[in-house]
Amino acid sequence: MELEKIKRIIAGILNVNPEDVKADSVFTEDLGADSLDIFQIPASRIQVTDVCTCCNSGYLFSHRATQGKRGNLAAFLMMRD
Repeated sequence: MELEKIKRIIAGILNVNPEDVKADSVFTEDLGADSLDIFQIPASRIQVTDVCTCCNSGYLFSHRATQGKRGNLAAFLMMRD
């Protein structure tokens, strides 16, 4: 009966019907979860900067500023207690 307990927990976190959670379910494909759901990161812990990469291409890479000639991507992450 451990599977039933796990199914109830997953269903509660993802807000889906427990009957939709199967032993071979894929979180993202079958249950509609995204990475924030999987890692249980609340939206209140996410901050977005208003710094424009295109306007500040002297120190930040911008796909728009290079007119698509490069395809780099960077992310800045910081964890606090």
